[in-house]
Amino acid sequence: MTCSPHPYNLAETISTLRFGTQARQIKNQPKVNREFSVPELKLLLERADKEIGDKKAQITVLENIIQECGAQLPENLDDKIEQAVKEMDDELERKIEEEETEIE
Repeated sequence: MTCSPHPYNLAETISTLRFGTQARQIKNQPKVNREFSVPELKLLLERADKEIGDKKAQITVLENIIQECGAQLPENLDDKIEQAVKEMDDELERKIEEEETEIE
């Protein structure tokens, strides 16, 4: 980038300086593209299943507390929870299958 003190180049100089200011504000965040092996994906799945079980236990405790206080829970709450869990399971299974087909 170059800047010129000549009035003829004023618009170009201002444009260059604005571009430089914007370019300086860019912050790169590198991310490693990692491919997991089948055992690693299975371990991740086990951890996710454990976390889901923990969350379900917490939900059950909180539901009991809410009901003890006399409040009503929405009727479709269980359906939404089950749908979210199923979507997470499907995603993890898909990743495992992709990894297994790449190995073969």
